[in-house]
Amino acid sequence: MGMAARAESKAKRGRRRGRRPKETFSSIGAEFFKVFLPHLTSHHLMIPPDFVKKCHRIIKERVTLKDTNDKKWHVDVEKTVKGSVFLKNGWPSFVTHHCLTPGDFLLFQYDGNYSFIVKIFGTNGCIKEPPPPTTTHVKIEPQI
Repeated sequence: MGMAARAESKAKRGRRRGRRPKETFSSIGAEFFKVFLPHLTSHHLMIPPDFVKKCHRIIKERVTLKDTNDKKWHVDVEKTVKGSVFLKNGWPSFVTHHCLTPGDFLLFQYDGNYSFIVKIFGTNGCIKEPPPPTTTHVKIEPQI
């Protein structure tokens, strides 16, 4: 029996014994996307159920969202009795800060420690730059 045939035979025996193949999914780098629709996603955002199934260990009571400027928002996570998972408190601040508009495309990438990097694309298909960090405005009085 050749090497390939032995490997196939071993795999079949494993399936018959009820063994499941090892899952190769890694949480780091896991991604999901959402389209911003104000009437559905302004106050809370549902995390896709399949993402929750695959990554249930990384979704705790609170996660951190980071934009491409590395500014952070701490957002509460709420799980419903039906198993849906939503980003809640803290999400509206993220929406407001980034001036999200209908049709914006948000890409969430898990980067460890209950933290997601969020990239935002406009309806033109290009990445939207986050607003610059707030600066203190100093009024200069003219000298007399």
